Amino acid sequence: MFKKTNFFKTNLRLLRIIILIIVTLFSILLTILLCNLVLRFLKYENLYSFYDFATNGKSEVYTIDKDLIYRFKNDQLYRNYKALPNSTNANEKTIAMVGDSVTWSYGANDSTSYPITFEKIYNQQHNQNKISVYNYGVPGYGIDQEYILIQNKIRKELKPDLLVWNINVNDIRDSNYMCLYHYQNSQWQRISATYNIGYWYGWLGANIPPSITNSNLFNFVWQRLFRLITSTTNESLYTLGCSTIFRNPSTNKLIAKRLLYSVVELQKQLENTQTQLIVTLVPYQKYFDHQFSLKDLDPDYSLVKNTLNNAGINFIDFNETILNQLQSKTNSPQLNFSQEYFLNNSIDRNPDGLRHPNQKMYDLMAQTLFEYLQENQLTL
Repeated sequence: MFKKTNFFKTNLRLLRIIILIIVTLFSILLTILLCNLVLRFLKYENLYSFYDFATNGKSEVYTIDKDLIYRFKNDQLYRNYKALPNSTNANEKTIAMVGDSVTWSYGANDSTSYPITFEKIYNQQHNQNKISVYNYGVPGYGIDQEYILIQNKIRKELKPDLLVWNINVNDIRDSNYMCLYHYQNSQWQRISATYNIGYWYGWLGANIPPSITNSNLFNFVWQRLFRLITSTTNESLYTLGCSTIFRNPSTNKLIAKRLLYSVVELQKQLENTQTQLIVTLVPYQKYFDHQFSLKDLDPDYSLVKNTLNNAGINFIDFNETILNQLQSKTNSPQLNFSQEYFLNNSIDRNPDGLRHPNQKMYDLMAQTLFEYLQENQLTL
């Protein structure tokens, strides 16, 4: 009788625990559903979380990475993918183009991307000395990510004859938010991408079901958590131990210093491997708007332009060069060229309001780069 009573009490206790767990889980689920309903009733809209890493983290194309925050899952996912040169085509000259979505050529077809168009133009003029162009553009990348990609992958695997680094004006913002170098003791030191809040946002997107991460409640909680983290640090850091969220003269000075370090250090390293370097400032839609003249430029544009101008490198400002070409062909210097040479708002839904170049501009970039090589006698 004693054993039966004890057995009954044990099973009753277990049943109570099971019921408690079920009730708790049901309560949590009900609370989540009610919170989502309330947010929907209040017409809460999911807020933009710095950049589209939410999409990148959940995509079949990207994976999170402790060096680069995120990267392509394999080489075949680079646009215009080509296998690395082998002994049969060892004499063919190679060019690597590095950059963000402009280098990747958002808005253009695979066969008419900026790198491939340049390859076609060059090879049409050099039948005997053809080149092969590799597109290493990764949408959303900033200066630090591009620099690490060059060091970890391109220089080691491809060892190109020419490296074209296409820098975007918005890389200034990306350098601030996706900083992977920390200036300490008068030198730049690498820091892990795990210090970056964007890395963990991507981790959540990659490891939690979309039904949760796409919900209003998840976005609401993430936004509050993000603000809590950044507001409790002394400098409101997006990347812990790196740069501040808020732009100020000291932050801009540090960003310019980082950009200068990147291109100068890379130039030194490439000289040892006989790889030529060209750095370009890619077309910036605001520059081509009629309200921006050479006397009244966007501060970020000026910061990048002045830094690269003084770096002692082969440098092309596509903005100034191409705008001069376009203005020479029209009698209206105040014409808003961005309407004709950039994607329209209905196609290019960029959260920061800036638009990518369209096919006309990609073609002009390729032609301008080719002419620069010719004029400066940079032979491959």
